[in-house]
Amino acid sequence: MKRRVVSMWFQRLPSERLLRARPVDGPFAVTLSEGNHDRIYDLNRDAKRQGLERGMGLADARAYVPDLITRPADIDADRRFLTTLARWATRYTPMPGSMVRTGWCSISPAQLTFSAARKRCWRT
Repeated sequence: MKRRVVSMWFQRLPSERLLRARPVDGPFAVTLSEGNHDRIYDLNRDAKRQGLERGMGLADARAYVPDLITRPADIDADRRFLTTLARWATRYTPMPGSMVRTGWCSISPAQLTFSAARKRCWRT
């Protein structure tokens, strides 16, 4: 039997998770302290369109975009979110735990056909 793998890439997980809890309009960034510098850890599309990049210093980012809204990163909360998502994914895969570490999960149990797997993927 062929192994079927679904790869999920949550490109903006930290910012999307925070924005779902408290939405904002306009450029938004999640910051992470590194030593005595705050850097952009993640950002939304509006901030990206205005020229900001991940890893950019917060002072430089504010110079480019004075109305930038920021919130501090919570890496543990991101990990808890992925763990919850992996627990939810047990309805689609027998081994979702690897999803937290790698971002992919196998959907190849013997009872799945390709069309059933495709329907399940579109639901996620």
